[in-house]
Amino acid sequence: MPEKLSQWINNHQFPSVYYRFPDLLRLQWLTNRILYHRNWLIRRALRRCLRKFSTDFTLLDAGCGAGDFLVPFARKFRSGQFTGLDQSNGNIDIIKHFCRIKEVKNVDVEIGDINELRTDDSLDVILCASVLHYLNDSQKVLESFARSLTPGGHLILYVPVNYRRRIPGYERIRREIFRKVDYESGKPFRTDLSFEKLAGELVHAGFSVTSHHRLYGPAGQIAYEISSLAILLIQKVPWIFSGLFTVIYFLAIHPFILLLMLIDFLLPGKKGNGLLITASRD
Repeated sequence: MPEKLSQWINNHQFPSVYYRFPDLLRLQWLTNRILYHRNWLIRRALRRCLRKFSTDFTLLDAGCGAGDFLVPFARKFRSGQFTGLDQSNGNIDIIKHFCRIKEVKNVDVEIGDINELRTDDSLDVILCASVLHYLNDSQKVLESFARSLTPGGHLILYVPVNYRRRIPGYERIRREIFRKVDYESGKPFRTDLSFEKLAGELVHAGFSVTSHHRLYGPAGQIAYEISSLAILLIQKVPWIFSGLFTVIYFLAIHPFILLLMLIDFLLPGKKGNGLLITASRD
């Protein structure tokens, strides 16, 4: 069970039960909203952006994952045409299946590389959440985004930055105890990104930064680290304990984490491990 759970979480190999009961995907989206308060911030920014459109619009979710933002917003904003781009066959297949069963007509998904994004000046909004730090040349990607957007088009960009840790030995625990089940293990990612660097690259690409919001300050960092270690523990222990630990986590631990996340969300600081930038194409 834990091995299959790790394959599902880390490699997007969704269990067959998801195809028999597609509403389980909605449950996964809801779970991610509960576990990661960056999703609150991204959803708020996306909602504010899409409410500006009184007529049809086009949106690209560049690195759409399992459709956490793509499909729920497509169902809410029916006048928009939503496209999801991802490198994972598992993500694309499960989104296609869900949209077919639920008759979501305004979503299209395709397998593709953000580094090779088609640039046809036809998009109104691009969402790129928790993806840019995995790419080697952020400047090239941002320039591609700019060429893909209509003049005045919107970019919503979320990236992890700083990587400051609060729990002593956090990285060592992940590396030495949870390496085989760690969803970040073996993934190369950049630690040099910052607001100043990204703001400069955005301006060079032809954007104007309209707002930025920092997340995962001290309270958020602790919440994230406890949550991450708990999820890794659930994956690592024998299957007979996985369900028990999950119940204990949500009943006994997550209320405290939720409080920390709420504090972090409502009281953003000047520094943090997460950064949301909204920009418009000049």
